[in-house]
Formats: sequence, C-alpha cells, structure tokens
Amino acid sequence: MEDGTTFIYTNDFDGDWTYDPTVPFGPGGKAQEWSKRIGAEEWVWGMQTRFVELGGQRLMMRSQIPITVTEPFICPALYEKYINSSTITVVDEWTLSIAMGSNLAKEMEEHYATFIGLA
Repeated sequence: MEDGTTFIYTNDFDGDWTYDPTVPFGPGGKAQEWSKRIGAEEWVWGMQTRFVELGGQRLMMRSQIPITVTEPFICPALYEKYINSSTITVVDEWTLSIAMGSNLAKEMEEHYATFIGLA
C-alpha cells in the first residue's frame, strides 16, 4: 500500500484482488473464479449466471456488481435510516459502513439475503 503496509487477501471463492498504483483505475480483481475480471472482461448482463446447490435448493447467482455495490441510488432504504442520524456524513458504501458501526454485519447480511433468488 502507499504507506508501505501489506496485507494478505483471502478469497474462498477463488477470486483475487489486484491493484496497480501506477494505474489506480485500471482493471481490477475477480469476485469469484467464474466471474469476469472487473474492467478487463466484458460482462454481458443476463448471460453470466451460475447455479449452485445450497440446502437442497437450486440458487441462481448473478453478477457481483448489484450484489456488492450499495450506493444510495441503488438501494436507498439501506441508507435512509443512517443519513442525518449520526456524526458521519453518509454518502457512499464506505461512509455507510462506518455509520452502521456494530450493526454493519447484521444490516449487510439482511441486505444481501434479498439478492438470492430460487431458480
């Protein structure tokens, strides 16, 4: 990282993380082994889906983008209870996570649960 610190990225879904400080907005990582590399491979909406079995149910997994991005214009209900309710100015997913504090895991698990559909 810029300050010389390092970290180890672990992804149980065979995804990876990448960052090139000389090209900070260049192609990025992959969320899981079957997804396209962000910014390097074209994602065809509605075409890249994957089915997995979980608890005897067949689940359809979709693009990582709608699942992982929680911008205020995509899911306003997630933001509304935190906007103007703390000393944190909530404008994006980073500031939302700070404002959520100890509620972060619970809130995000509930939010992500709505993106899984039975096939």
